[in-house]
Amino acid sequence: MWNNNQYILKEGWVKSLINDQVHQNFLANHQRLKIIEEFDHVAGHHPVVDHLINQKENIISLAKKLLVDVYDFEHSIQVYDNNQGLPLHNDFYDDNRDRAVRGIIWLNPIAVEGTLVYNKQEKLIGQLGGNPGDLLLFLTTEQSHHSALNTTDIPRYTINLTFANKI
Repeated sequence: MWNNNQYILKEGWVKSLINDQVHQNFLANHQRLKIIEEFDHVAGHHPVVDHLINQKENIISLAKKLLVDVYDFEHSIQVYDNNQGLPLHNDFYDDNRDRAVRGIIWLNPIAVEGTLVYNKQEKLIGQLGGNPGDLLLFLTTEQSHHSALNTTDIPRYTINLTFANKI
């Protein structure tokens, strides 16, 4: 596990639950929902969601390493097609200070694009995550700039987490 007090990366956290057969079953039984332009939301069941729910207290404890007031989380599955993504942005908003920690779990059975992170001058630092089963948690601050772009030829599936915290 890597932790710099703003980002936590647990490489391969649920890799044992992700393989070609699981992924193909998921693809055959999910529905894509176009809600926003940048990516699609996904309705469907993935076994990682069961594990996530079973490990809820452990995930919350991990998020508390970034912000002690975390007490719960919500999740959704999202997919980025080739050349879809979110440009450089920051999730720090006045109206969501009660949702200050975010997370991403990569569901593809092969490596895809991770999350690109930037410094406070908005210069690229590097990429975190992207391998099967990686779990990335990050604290949203005025300096937590990041982006996501799928430049691969396959759709990039992730579970996105939004943690609730006391303010």
